[in-house]
Amino acid sequence: MKTIPFGLTVLSISALCTLPIAGFSGNSHDPCAEIVVLAAVTSAQTNSSAAVFPASSARECFESFPVSAHQRHAHIAAISRFAALYPFIDLVAPPPSSDNQQDTDTTTPQPQLLAALDAIAHNDFITSEFVFHGTIYDILNGLNDAHVNYDAACFTGKIAVVQPFLLQALPDDDAALVILGSIATADGLNPELGRGLDLFWSNAFDGYYPSDFVGYKVLKIDGVEAVNWMKNYAQSYIGKTKFKEARFNYALPSYQWLNHKLVTKNGSFAVQDRIHSGIKDSVTYTIDIVSKKGVHSATDFIVPWAAFVGGGSLNETKTMFESASIFYEKNCVKKISSLEMKQIEEEEEFLEATSVKPVFPAYLPSVVEDGAHGRQYANKWELGKVSEIYSGKHHAFFGLEDGETGVWVISTFSPSNETESFNFAKDMMVGLTTLESLGSKKLIIDVTNNGGGTICLGCVAAYVVAPWESRTCYRYDIRVPKVLETIFTLSADQSQKNTSFDAGIFNISNFGRTTETTAMTSLSELLDPGRTSTRNGVANTYSNLFTLDHSCQETFAVALNASLFPQLQNGWKADNVAVVSNGFCGSTCANFCRTLRDKHGIRSYTYGGGGAAKTPFQPSAFEGGMVLGYQSFDTVVSKNVAGAPATDDLVFPLARARFPFYEVYPDYDRNGTGLPAEWIPQVAEGQLENVNATDPETVWNRAREALERGDGGL
Repeated sequence: MKTIPFGLTVLSISALCTLPIAGFSGNSHDPCAEIVVLAAVTSAQTNSSAAVFPASSARECFESFPVSAHQRHAHIAAISRFAALYPFIDLVAPPPSSDNQQDTDTTTPQPQLLAALDAIAHNDFITSEFVFHGTIYDILNGLNDAHVNYDAACFTGKIAVVQPFLLQALPDDDAALVILGSIATADGLNPELGRGLDLFWSNAFDGYYPSDFVGYKVLKIDGVEAVNWMKNYAQSYIGKTKFKEARFNYALPSYQWLNHKLVTKNGSFAVQDRIHSGIKDSVTYTIDIVSKKGVHSATDFIVPWAAFVGGGSLNETKTMFESASIFYEKNCVKKISSLEMKQIEEEEEFLEATSVKPVFPAYLPSVVEDGAHGRQYANKWELGKVSEIYSGKHHAFFGLEDGETGVWVISTFSPSNETESFNFAKDMMVGLTTLESLGSKKLIIDVTNNGGGTICLGCVAAYVVAPWESRTCYRYDIRVPKVLETIFTLSADQSQKNTSFDAGIFNISNFGRTTETTAMTSLSELLDPGRTSTRNGVANTYSNLFTLDHSCQETFAVALNASLFPQLQNGWKADNVAVVSNGFCGSTCANFCRTLRDKHGIRSYTYGGGGAAKTPFQPSAFEGGMVLGYQSFDTVVSKNVAGAPATDDLVFPLARARFPFYEVYPDYDRNGTGLPAEWIPQVAEGQLENVNATDPETVWNRAREALERGDGGL
């Protein structure tokens, strides 16, 4: 560990934040153009194209765009028509109204979502469009449902907002976080941009760079013990899951198999694609500084949030922020059809593209060519070390040092096209059968950071590991308020009259019968007799239960085709299989995980969750189902239905806006709550202790030891 001279002084925000700006005074002040001036300072000082500026200057630019009371009311009215169709509107409670860091991990039934949105429309203190969208975002983000998104095109994805440190929890410390690395030196980051970030932050660190602090402990953040501060931050601003432990894990670095390699994800705290209410001008870190004489000193550093555009070049910054009027015209004015709305990927590009040092050294197993399937995989499982047995784009298979435990890492169930879907099945079958042929007696399935994907791939993957008599995948209910029932009815009528009519999601042939594998052919099969459920005094009409068997048969037929891929001969007994997760296993991954647990009693283990956490939590995040973008309602039929939502009614353009369409009704609702799966917590069987969240070997070995003992963790 490096040492830093004792006696560092506390600095306020970087001098870059307060540089005098030439050419702007009085009414001529243009806060967006000012960003270019600030960014040019970094470029000049590094003698490169790197352009870094304070995030506070971007906020000033964004807040300069006014919103009128009429715009607030009209936009909220449009948003509310979408929100009224949210399946859980009678279960959810709005998030805290202030930054008091309350725990939003609640299922308290308070149907106040529409009231919370209406309050925004009537809040005359909201005079900035940026604050207006941010308040809507906070309300919807507070639902802690990753299938609910609201991203204003004007302010989302325009800049990357970063803090210098990649922080990590310590397995034996409930208070402090350790500095794992620096964003400025992350793999995949443009070196010129890295130097610009180092320079930007060096003023806050008295001339030192963030990388000089790697290995040191952060004792407090903004005056609160570091672990508790990060828990509070994750609780309030990371709406990926209802479970606080998973939100904490998602905020910090972790690992994932991504595009044929194992990388360290930076975590959602260090790198963000928007300025939200949790991002202030700066963050104060209290670091345990060690002098050359070994003297410890708790020293405060006030560190501004940095920002950059795209790849961090000055030209990109100039193009984005030439002036306030040009920025607004390019990004904030509705000009295009909602059907052409640009969809933001689930993961931020910068977050995916960068990593710190490899999680562990690259393995170089001896390989043989599999002539039948055209892939290479290990023919040797070396004792005493972790061996990479086989890998593809979405899967990786490892053998642990005991020579008996195989590991299957699944990063996603979301291949991008039919060819990748075929390769997903191929890699899955080749990898599992290779583990079996090399003598694997136990199997650990690692679903860390798996955000889900195609429902049928998750169903087939679960079936391959643990077959069941019926190939029924999941049971769903579709909530049918009057507006949706009318759209379904009119769409069915149009389809009968005109075979070329595209009913989109409202085509009933998308849905399968409850007990059959064929598609529904009449609307009555979907809507009648239906059922009515009263939750918290609110009566709701639901369709019949239905399965997705009809759309999964093709996937089963491909994956289980012995003429295409090798098939498992014996597989693994349920007692010898375990699922491990950091809690972020969402959508299809959650269905996959629950299927293995509920149909076969396969154990699951969680890890992390905050400091030296010893209590297991739910391994999966949010259940899968049909997710509708707002533009799904932009059909000829929908536009003729009174009260139906429509993007044409939105005042401002949205980059991505969506919500789930289904509720997942489980077979395992043993307590008879009548609640959908998303609202029935199912805590893991055990918690893995003494693991490093960025070192999968520690996770896998603790899971192996738990399997050997047959208990609930370590």
